[in-house]
Amino acid sequence: MTVNKAPKERMIKVEEVGDHWRRRTFPRIRLKGKWLADAGITPNSYIRVDNPRPGVLTLHLVEDAE
Repeated sequence: MTVNKAPKERMIKVEEVGDHWRRRTFPRIRLKGKWLADAGITPNSYIRVDNPRPGVLTLHLVEDAE
C-alpha cells in the first residue's frame, strides 16, 4: 500500500529579466530539482501550463506529448 504525500506549498520569487536599461523586462519563474521530481515530473517530459484566471497558473504533465 502506498501513501500519498500531502501537497507541499512552496514560495518562489518571480525574477525580473531582460534589458533593464531599455525598460524591456518581463517576469520569469524557474522550477527545478526535487520539487519537480516529487511531483512526478521527469527530465524530457512535457508540461502544459494553463492560466484559468489572473494570478493562477496550473501545470499538467502531458503523458503522450509526441
